[in-house]
Amino acid sequence: MGKQKQAGKAFEFAVARGIIDLLGEDKIEALSPREMEAAQVDFDSLSPQTQAELLTAVQGPLRTIEELEPHLQVVRAGIEKLSLTFLPDSAGAEGDVRDLVLSLPYRNWQIGISAKHNHEAVKHSRLSAALDFGDKWLQLPVSATYFQEIAPVFAFIEAQIMEGKLWSELEAKEELVYTPILTAFCRELKELDRLHSGLVAPRLVEYLIGRRDFYKLMKFNRCTKLQMFNFRGELSRSCNRISSAYHCERMRLPTRIVELDYKRGADSRESGNTLWLILDAGWQLSLRLHSASSRVERSLKFDIKFEGLPTSIETLCYFHNEAP
Repeated sequence: MGKQKQAGKAFEFAVARGIIDLLGEDKIEALSPREMEAAQVDFDSLSPQTQAELLTAVQGPLRTIEELEPHLQVVRAGIEKLSLTFLPDSAGAEGDVRDLVLSLPYRNWQIGISAKHNHEAVKHSRLSAALDFGDKWLQLPVSATYFQEIAPVFAFIEAQIMEGKLWSELEAKEELVYTPILTAFCRELKELDRLHSGLVAPRLVEYLIGRRDFYKLMKFNRCTKLQMFNFRGELSRSCNRISSAYHCERMRLPTRIVELDYKRGADSRESGNTLWLILDAGWQLSLRLHSASSRVERSLKFDIKFEGLPTSIETLCYFHNEAP
């Protein structure tokens, strides 16, 4: 397991530990003890100072979530135990980006938390010679033309694999690999949007953020950020006639692609490995294609980030050197 993944799992455990400390250990039932124990191993591998920093970083956001969710008062009052579940990594591939799920099964209530350590990426999707990104992402299969366009590039990659090459040994990676694949991807995504008007934009965002509402908790060096993704009205629901302290506005999915092209730097030069995607309703994304390993592999990975969000998605910041 890489260091970034270990840090991510350790942060997930810190969030779970923070919830337990906030509500009381006797009021929590862990439904995935094996996953929680595995995350604790990564947490325990950190220095005591780093552990304390992670636990401090989650306190403010979790107190806010408690204020937003009246159902958690049922737990605090000892009326019902909270079920805490760690979702496996495979859930993300199936469209669920949440890492932790808190639920009260008898009340048909649950909320999810996506925990990110030192990054804001929403997906790390792959492209390969045989992978149909249209079908996997959008339930809209790509054309034969797309596969024909990328075939020579992946044939080149295969030749480098047979020679045991490292990505660092390849010259002109952008010109030979990234740019031609991204050009074919860009052209195909635009064509899918033309053929299936009104479907591509909302399905793409749903693929990236999942099909369940959730809180996104992101820990950085100086602050922890909290965002609320509430499309289906699952967040801040009333309980026992108690309303949330804050109205969590429902958001609107985009309906169309406004622009899709290579990202430009401050000098107006085009990036060779990053696309900039603008959708309506305030959504903007960057899609950076890169190698996922030091050795040349048969697939490439996207690092996808939201660069712009609708104004209805609030971002709260909790600075670590200040009181939350």
